[in-house]
Amino acid sequence: MYGHLLYFLFFLLGTVTPSLVKYAVDSLDDNGKTVGTLGAFNTIGSIIGTFVPTFVTIPAVGTSITFLIFSGILLVLAIVYFVNVRAGKKKVIVSVVIFALCCGLGYSDSFAFWEKNSPMRVNRSAQLSAGIGR
Repeated sequence: MYGHLLYFLFFLLGTVTPSLVKYAVDSLDDNGKTVGTLGAFNTIGSIIGTFVPTFVTIPAVGTSITFLIFSGILLVLAIVYFVNVRAGKKKVIVSVVIFALCCGLGYSDSFAFWEKNSPMRVNRSAQLSAGIGR
């Protein structure tokens, strides 16, 4: 029903790599090396970002804490960047405040995929009872 709202988010995700290339390339001589390095880090990050939450953090600490862990990691990376560039002091402060609010207000000890009557489990039970997916 609301799937079309994701198109804008996918569009924004598609602009990340070209934007990084624009900011990371100093000269056209280094363009290929920079794009290759960014692509390699992107692939490594995708692999880690798929398997670590799925097999390590969600079963260990739950979905909510997993989101906070990975958003904290991204926040630390952004802070390191802004400190190295010596710009964006306001951005760092705003980011830390937003993260602190998320930690304080968004905490839940839910294990969304392991709950007794989670929507995923109820849906799967309905599929099995209807004879779908056997």
